[in-house]
Amino acid sequence: MFKSFTTSKTKPTSYREEIVARKRLYRPYVTDGLKVYYDFANRASQQSGIARAFNLAGDDATAIHYNGPVYTPNGNLTYMSYDGVDDYSQFIYDNSNVVDSVTIEMITKINTFGGDMLTGTNNYDIYMPPAGMGFNTGRGESRGVLASYLNSNYDAQTKFNHYVFVFKNDPYESLMYINGELQTLAFINGSAHAAAIDLTSTMRKTWGISSYYTGAYPANTDIAEFKLYDRELSAREVAYNYGVAKSRKGV
Repeated sequence: MFKSFTTSKTKPTSYREEIVARKRLYRPYVTDGLKVYYDFANRASQQSGIARAFNLAGDDATAIHYNGPVYTPNGNLTYMSYDGVDDYSQFIYDNSNVVDSVTIEMITKINTFGGDMLTGTNNYDIYMPPAGMGFNTGRGESRGVLASYLNSNYDAQTKFNHYVFVFKNDPYESLMYINGELQTLAFINGSAHAAAIDLTSTMRKTWGISSYYTGAYPANTDIAEFKLYDRELSAREVAYNYGVAKSRKGV
């Protein structure tokens, strides 16, 4: 069920520290349902000058970088920097196992809230109007949390945080976690809500990173990790993955 993904070597100063460091380094993320995993600090996933990111969760779903997002070395927190003008990444994965939920997990710094998209597929995305960030289904709405709240509680525009978005058939049931904490969502833009969405038929196989899946609405963001699960992660699994991200990435 679990497998390890390593990002760097440690230089312990004692045997005890070596044991602790090894446990942290090899502690695995939850891998049940993990279909797509890019770690921009892991050379097996991303190398400087390479215009694509390779999927650590399998052989498919290679991400293609468009218009030059910048590979930015920063130790274990190495990231891709997207300029908010035309940079984006795009990948395709087999969504045949999707039943009613998809979970996106990201380690991200949001530089600007300006009507852009953090990630998205066909008419289902994470939209960031000036007011904040939330789920959007192409009906002029964003159901999420305010930018003022994100900046006050998580320093969202100055530091990296661990974000988890659970896309469900009914957008009213979709969930957002930040640094392992379940968020209370409300409409921050618009108020549209219609019938439930059938993810199996509506969701395309194509996703965008730091943009809509077509590359429209590019966002000004820095992204260190990106994962896609073909199911809903439980609150306990989200907390566990945040613990791993905290120990590896310092978020």
